[in-house]
Amino acid sequence: MNIKNITLILLFICGGALFLVLQQYSKDYSSVEQPRAPVIDKFAARYPAPDFILTDLDKNEFQLLSARGNIVAMIFWTTW
Repeated sequence: MNIKNITLILLFICGGALFLVLQQYSKDYSSVEQPRAPVIDKFAARYPAPDFILTDLDKNEFQLLSARGNIVAMIFWTTW
């Protein structure tokens, strides 16, 4: 046998031993009840966004104040 085969066999044995040890000392979380996330009935306007005006690609102006009371999703991206 050459040194490469012996090294692979030793790594395989050590990996199997490590797997068995980790299996023995691992905790079983299947019986533990996970806490549930709180349910929010509606969004709270704690900190309203400041008003601003943007121009879109079609040269139309958008003012945030005109969308007050609606859900607005904005995606900012750039190219370098």
